[in-house]
Amino acid sequence: MMRLILSALLTLLTPSLALAAEGEAAPAAPAIRYFQYWVEYGDKAARPGEYQSFSVELSSGRLNVFGPARGVKFGGPVDESVLRELSTLVAGLDLRGWEGALPENASKDAFDLRREHGEKNCVWMMTIVFREDESGNAPERLKLAGMDDGRASKRLQAEAALTHFFVAQAERARAVTPRHIKQMGYSAMSGENAIWYGLSADEGKIRLQRSLWRAQGECMSESEYVNVDILSRLDALIENYELDKWHGFKGANFDSRVASAFNMQLEFDTLQEINASGNTDRSGGTPPHFAEVDAALRKLLDDALGGDAAGTHDAENLGPIREFSFSTGGMSMDSFIRYEIYRRRDAGGPRMVLRRQRGVHGEPEEAILDKSTLEDLAAFIRELNLSAWNGFNRSARDVLDGAGFGLRIGYADGMVIEASGNNAWPSEYGKRTKALFQYLDGLLEPKARWKKGSGSL
Repeated sequence: MMRLILSALLTLLTPSLALAAEGEAAPAAPAIRYFQYWVEYGDKAARPGEYQSFSVELSSGRLNVFGPARGVKFGGPVDESVLRELSTLVAGLDLRGWEGALPENASKDAFDLRREHGEKNCVWMMTIVFREDESGNAPERLKLAGMDDGRASKRLQAEAALTHFFVAQAERARAVTPRHIKQMGYSAMSGENAIWYGLSADEGKIRLQRSLWRAQGECMSESEYVNVDILSRLDALIENYELDKWHGFKGANFDSRVASAFNMQLEFDTLQEINASGNTDRSGGTPPHFAEVDAALRKLLDDALGGDAAGTHDAENLGPIREFSFSTGGMSMDSFIRYEIYRRRDAGGPRMVLRRQRGVHGEPEEAILDKSTLEDLAAFIRELNLSAWNGFNRSARDVLDGAGFGLRIGYADGMVIEASGNNAWPSEYGKRTKALFQYLDGLLEPKARWKKGSGSL
């Protein structure tokens, strides 16, 4: 079966070579719509270079590359020309001899091969999906997988061409693609105490955590949503101190077990990383300007959390509603809409934020709500009698259009209203949700609210 698939691949991808040998004009290479290749060399297998694994995935408008060169890791948008260039490259590859010698009764699944025979061998897999031509036809999708001892010359030649191509594309795209922090972790000593910060960015909301371990063994922790502007301030710190140059730093005689150890981990939405670790009490144990970065980073994060007194909590009464979420949608991603109210620390104090997102990839819109506005909203919810929906949880299994909703309201006194449905709706769902959405839209768009009112501000 593997030989038949390879023969089909050669038939599709190499006619241009044969025609060129006869002096005829070569036809255009089949255009690739999706390409994936990954390879992993076992600990005891021969390797073509320093890398043990390489993985690449390219589809319309996006490229993901993991390795093989040190620090080459990228995920993000690329121009459509990359797919066209790849189509030409693949058409010229000689893929004969890729199948290798498989053990008797070996699985053809690459993941099984890796698990069962990967230690002494190289396991690989390639998937190619072609575009349709002008007539709406496309060559059959090809999925190849196999194993060899790491010395298969034909595969290594093709792999070398692919790695060279995709590393160059990743470096080119990384140089022009804006990146955004997705995760951050930082731990270090603070006098006799150890401190850890963690930051995560998800759907436009930024969660910041801080834990302080005192010398007596006491641990104090807190976690808050903070204003999104913390990301731009972190970006500025990274640029000012050239923290990209820290990536891969490991201090001389690094020991993670002692009190002087520090560790920094930054992950970006482009798959780029900045990782550094060392010991502050050793010569060569820290990267350049470490003390300045440590002080600036702690101040930035502590200010976002409202000071450095870990474990303290605000006592302000922010209103009767402490959490709110209402989402609804159908099969189309554009039909999705979500309203949410959550607690966020802004300008040194806690705020309740109303957030609306239209469409799965829509840009969120926000407004800060004061205590009186939340009290008015709570009264309006009572007027709509949404508490009558509490406990509703139904699904129409015979309906497959994907429409549904989810509601959760949490109050300061501990009361909770929860309801959800999949193609099933509680009493007066349409009427009540229309009124609720109009009310929430008015909080986000004051002018729209005024138009619905009596005609006066």
